[in-house]
Amino acid sequence: MSLSNWGRWGADDQLGALNFINPEKIIQASRMINKGKVYSLAMPIHTHKTPYDKALRVAPFHVLTRDGGDYAAGAKRVGDVQFADGYVFLNTHGSTHMDALSHVWYDDQIYNGFSDNSIKSKGAKYCGIEKVKGIVTRAVLLDIPLFKGVEYLEAGEVITPEDLDQCAASQGVTINSGDMLFIRTGWLKMLEENSEKFEKYEPGIGEACIKWIAEKEIIGIAADNLAVEVKPEEREGAVIPVHMKALRDLGVYFMELFNFEELAKDKVYECMFVAAPLAITGAVGSPINPLAII
Repeated sequence: MSLSNWGRWGADDQLGALNFINPEKIIQASRMINKGKVYSLAMPIHTHKTPYDKALRVAPFHVLTRDGGDYAAGAKRVGDVQFADGYVFLNTHGSTHMDALSHVWYDDQIYNGFSDNSIKSKGAKYCGIEKVKGIVTRAVLLDIPLFKGVEYLEAGEVITPEDLDQCAASQGVTINSGDMLFIRTGWLKMLEENSEKFEKYEPGIGEACIKWIAEKEIIGIAADNLAVEVKPEEREGAVIPVHMKALRDLGVYFMELFNFEELAKDKVYECMFVAAPLAITGAVGSPINPLAII
């Protein structure tokens, strides 16, 4: 099997693995709903408290530019109407988010062979996040710590294809073409215990999973850590190799800083997944509020 999807859906394709989602897949996802319950998988965006990567990004900042204090100080009312207004400044990858296919690359080419010269300070000409209008599909949660009988995986612990297959079997679920994969590592627990360790290290999938990802034809992977893949990397000198091969070569979307704790508590291992990025032209990623519906 080729570990590249370049050209699979045409030379102009900018959607990547989202092409695995067809109308039948969306209908299948809708059949996951039997309780009418909705879970938000997003982490709250708190100024100076959101678990972002401080080595690369500044903290989110939220401020109201009109609030109740303005009226107490004598701000003019329009009739009987008062209002509040505000701004949010945050990195596109600084909270629960999804990566665009223009986010990472090597050899001067992004997904499907588009040149990295097409990515300018004002945005990406190709494979920007606005190309993703929304995602509706079936999702499968693999609760790796539960499968291994631990509270959370350790820093640098590599999740293998065997782990994924055996965990799925133990939960009685199968992973099919067009599915979204949720991987719970339990690493959010470390955020409470040692935030510096949470940011510097993490358990995650290793390079052996790249072939597994290609064979399963999944559309994306979400995890409860900063990078989905293991940190530090398995090979000296390698830099986010799973991103490079899965996102750049296969067009598989990476989504990070998900909160699976409520899903895991309720033992929800398959669900309908709904998410949409902000339609920011040329953005290389976007905050999202992902929903799991059962």
